[in-house]
Order: sequence, then C-alpha cells, then structure tokens
Amino acid sequence: MTGEEITATLAELMASCKRCEADFSEAASHVAKQDWKSILARYATQRGKLAGELGRAMARLGGSSETEGAASREPLHSAEHEGDDAWFIHQCRHDEDAAKEQFEEALREDLPLNIRMLVQRQYSEIKNAREQLARWEDQGGTTPGNKTTQSAAWRTISPTARKLSENR
Repeated sequence: MTGEEITATLAELMASCKRCEADFSEAASHVAKQDWKSILARYATQRGKLAGELGRAMARLGGSSETEGAASREPLHSAEHEGDDAWFIHQCRHDEDAAKEQFEEALREDLPLNIRMLVQRQYSEIKNAREQLARWEDQGGTTPGNKTTQSAAWRTISPTARKLSENR
C-alpha cells in the first residue's frame, strides 16, 4: 500500500469514529435512563479518542489529521424518539455495525505493522461495544440492572428476539 492509500484508509476509519462519537453523544442526551446516558457518553468519549489516535497516525504519515465530511451524517432524528432508550440503543448498534465492517475491511488490506496493530486494537474496542449494545438490545432494551422494563420500540424491532426472550 502507498502512503496515500494508508492515509485514505485511516481517514475513512476516523470519519466513522467521528460519526459514532456524534451519534453516541446525541443518544446520551436523549435517553431517559441515567445509566444509559453514562454508558453512551462513555462510548462517545471512546470514539473521540479513537478518532484522535487515527488522526495522529495520519499526521505521522504526512497526511492531514482532519477529515472532510466527517460530520456529514444522517441525524438520528432524536426528537421524535425522546426517551425511547431501546430505539437509541438500536441506532447506536447499527452505527457500530457499520464501523465494525469498515475496520474489518481495513484489516484485510496490506497495512504496515504499526498501523495494523492500531487498527486491530481499535477494532476490538468497537467490536466489544457493538456486542454489548446487541446484548442489551436482545434483552429487550432494558438497562443493565433492570430486566423488567421493555420498550415498545424494541418489541417491533426484534420480534424473533422478543419471542426467544419470552421463552426463557
């Protein structure tokens, strides 16, 4: 891979992290439950740190640490889902799915060892967050300590998961 190709790959990953950071932050400000606010805010901070690491790696390669269009994303349309924690968890998981795929694609490329190690570590963090979000979503949009509250949005999002959950 050329330096330009590596920088372009890192720019795509950084833009993805920035989109997830913005969406996690927006979701944190609109969910009803305080524990979700904390979790989503933590993931937003984590995505910001990942984007910063990618930007510094790009700068070391002679590229710009800024990404054009990093803020261009479809908004979550959060006003119409205010307080619907399950909907926000689903949207964040969907964003993490896209980020995970981008990181997997990057890892299939012929990256230099130091860049590969950075991307692999960040991929692991994104994958872990995505799996946690999926577990919470599969539990019916419940908060980590509350297994009794289910959101109507969750029931419509995942009827198969709901049926499996109800049979437990």
